[in-house]
Amino acid sequence: YLDTIRQLLFDGEQKNATDLAMEKFMSQPLGQERYQPFADLIMSFPGHEKATEYYRDLNLETGVATTTYKIDDVTFTRQVFATAVDDILVVQLSCDQPGKIDVSLGLECPHSEIKQRAEKGELHLKGQVSDYIHEREKQKRVSALKFASLISAEPDGGDMAVNGDNLEIKGATSVLIKITAATNYVNYRDISAYPPRLCIDKMNDVKEKSFDQLLA
Repeated sequence: YLDTIRQLLFDGEQKNATDLAMEKFMSQPLGQERYQPFADLIMSFPGHEKATEYYRDLNLETGVATTTYKIDDVTFTRQVFATAVDDILVVQLSCDQPGKIDVSLGLECPHSEIKQRAEKGELHLKGQVSDYIHEREKQKRVSALKFASLISAEPDGGDMAVNGDNLEIKGATSVLIKITAATNYVNYRDISAYPPRLCIDKMNDVKEKSFDQLLA
């Protein structure tokens, strides 16, 4: 049936291809749940609405995504990568003039059963994947997966304060952001892990590492 499904896709018959794949390839009932979004790190930069010389790239050798732009005569740079060694995401904000970074950091999560808080230098999030109505079976699927995230912000210079669930950084020259995330999934028979503890352990392992050390 694979060739038939491929041909249907080539012919633009997406629904027929999906229906055939569901009928012939998928289990009854479905044992594999759908992938879920985790959360978004929202970085707000006041006064950066009219950027110029915007540029971004992905270096396939290093795995680093880089964005640069200018506000007046200041060049701002954002570098992002994932490290498999340390199992975290890394974001480095920098600029070519001292003390020019003002940024608000916060989290947005699409799931309803969440708790989040900010404390000095850290954002905390934990929750459970929302239940949903399965489109094909028309039945409610109850989720058992729980998740957590711990994010640290390390500014070079400036001031950092808590504002509700956000971190507000003003007057920094650079900011190193480390992002950990975990779920209670161990394997398909075991969902006994404790995500907040996993996040804390990961963060403790990288607490003293610099951007260059994480990238190495």
